[in-house]
Amino acid sequence: MKKLGKGCLTVVGVLVVVVVLGALFGRPTASNPNAGAPTTGIVGQAVASTATAVPEEPTAAPKALAIGDDVLVDEMRWKILSAKDLGTTLKSDNQFIKDLKTSGRFVQVRFEMENRSKDLLSYGGLDLIDTQDRSFKNASDALQFIPQEEVCIFENLNPNIVKTCTVIYEVPANATGLHAQVTGLKFLGSAKALVDLGLTLK
Repeated sequence: MKKLGKGCLTVVGVLVVVVVLGALFGRPTASNPNAGAPTTGIVGQAVASTATAVPEEPTAAPKALAIGDDVLVDEMRWKILSAKDLGTTLKSDNQFIKDLKTSGRFVQVRFEMENRSKDLLSYGGLDLIDTQDRSFKNASDALQFIPQEEVCIFENLNPNIVKTCTVIYEVPANATGLHAQVTGLKFLGSAKALVDLGLTLK
């Protein structure tokens, strides 16, 4: 019985020592505030706090098509050479032709076009589009105010022959953001592009 009593005391003593040591080493201190915390948790927090997103390269916005640009649509090359607000009256320098007036504005567009295909293509007009999605065609009664060599109504375009045209449009005075709509001149399914005329009507 004495031996058994001594054995029990020994086991109890060992348990007390283990508990005391665990309490001392596991207790958080000023120098070791994370004592006793799970290692994996600390590492995870450290990674999360120092991780930063890698900035992506900025994507450049596509360049807007403007006057002077060579624009290839299908196999047609276009270049808008100039655009002018001619005002409300076209003055005639011919005594037999009267001045032409409008309640809106007259806009003159000068451009060149070239058929880059191997086949004949036909030009039937160049439309203007505004920010209200209104479409404007050439003013047929303004043809006499255009140099004869640049009058283009219906043209057969042979391959690689550059044609220069001047067109006058009659548009409302409130038209804004006018663009020339250039196409591939195909009969069906022709591609289109818009060229900014950079005009502010007065």
